[in-house]
Amino acid sequence: MTDQQPESRHYVFVCYARGDAVVAVPLIETLRRSGLHIWRDVEGIDGAAFWRKEIVEAICGCSLVLFLASKRSVTSDNVKKELALADEERKSILPVYLDDVHPPAELRYQVAGLQHIAYWKGKDDALRQIQNAIQHHGIVSAKAEAQSTPTAFAASAFSRRRILIIAAPIVAFAGIVVIAVTQMYNHRATAQSQKPAVSPASSVIEHVASSSLVMMKDTWYVETTTTDSEYGPYLGLRMRYRLLLTQDRDSITAQGEKIGEVRNGETLVLTGRGKTPVRFTGHLVARSNMPPVVTFLGTEGSTSRDYFTTTFSLTMLSSNILVGTFKSTAANASGPAVWISDIQWRTTGWSVPVAHGTAAANAAATPQVPVRSP
Repeated sequence: MTDQQPESRHYVFVCYARGDAVVAVPLIETLRRSGLHIWRDVEGIDGAAFWRKEIVEAICGCSLVLFLASKRSVTSDNVKKELALADEERKSILPVYLDDVHPPAELRYQVAGLQHIAYWKGKDDALRQIQNAIQHHGIVSAKAEAQSTPTAFAASAFSRRRILIIAAPIVAFAGIVVIAVTQMYNHRATAQSQKPAVSPASSVIEHVASSSLVMMKDTWYVETTTTDSEYGPYLGLRMRYRLLLTQDRDSITAQGEKIGEVRNGETLVLTGRGKTPVRFTGHLVARSNMPPVVTFLGTEGSTSRDYFTTTFSLTMLSSNILVGTFKSTAANASGPAVWISDIQWRTTGWSVPVAHGTAAANAAATPQVPVRSP
C-alpha cells in the first residue's frame, strides 16, 4: 500500500526504511500538518517483494527526495535503488540523519557534497532546517498556494478588462477567417476522399510506431542466450531477468534483477545474493513504415566481480515482444536476446514463438542503431 500521488505537482518523496517508522512517521506527519505535500510508501520499501512501479513514478514526478538516513536505511537495497533513480532523474536530494551514521560507498556518490541535517542532535532545530530547505527548493505548502491564488486574481482583473476591449475586433476578424478556411478545407476533403485507402499492413505498422512509447512500460522479462564468448562454459548459457521500465518520450529506464539461469537444459531460479541488480538506459527510434528499434546500455551486478556493461540492440516485433542481440563485457559474451512484456509472459512464459530457435535469425536482421550513453 502506498500514498496516493499528491495533486500538486510540487511534492516531496520520502526515502526511508520501514524499521525507522517510529521516528520517520511523526516527522512526516509534522511536515504534512504544515501543509506540505508528502509521498511515502505506507508499507515501507523493505516490505516490497519487487520494486513497485508506483514508487518509480513517484520519484520521477517529485520535486525533492527527502532521504532519512539511518543504520537501517543505508544498508537497504531498495533505498539504494531509490537514490540511484533519483540521481538518474536529476532530482534534488536532502539527507536528514536520524542516526549518527556514515553512508556506505554505494550511497556516497548520491549524497556527496549535499547539505545534510542532523535530526538526531535536536528535533525542533532540525525540523526548522528541513522546512527552510524544502522551501528553498521552491516547494510551498498548500496553504501558501491557496493564499496566492486570490491575490493574483484580483491584481489581474483590470488587465483582463483591457484585454477584452482590445480583443473584440480581433475576434470578429478571426471569425471571418475561420469561415473562409472551413470552406477551403471542405473542398480539399472532397478531393481527398477520392484517393485510394491506405493498406491495412501499413496502418498496423504506423499504429505500433505511434503507440510504442506507451507500451514500453511496467514489468518486462528478458532472456539472453550466449552463442559467442571467450569463456567456454558461458556458451549456450541462458540468463533471465525481470525489469521495471519507465519512460519519458523516447528515453527508457529499465531497472531490476537477474532471476534465473538455464544451463545444459537445467533451470536455476536465483534467490538472495544471486539475484544481482541490473540497470539499463534505453532509447526508442520510431521508423517510417518499419517496426521501432530500441537500444539499451547499462550495467549488471555480479556476486564474484565488479559490475560489467551490457548493450542490447532490439526490434519491436509486436507490442509485447522485442528480439535482437546483446553484448556483454563479461568474457566478451554475445548472442540473441528476447524481451517479453508481462502480459505476454503471463500467457506463454519464456516459450514465446520467437525464443531460442528463431531468435538468432530474427536478431541477425535487427539493424544496428548507435547506443546512447546514459
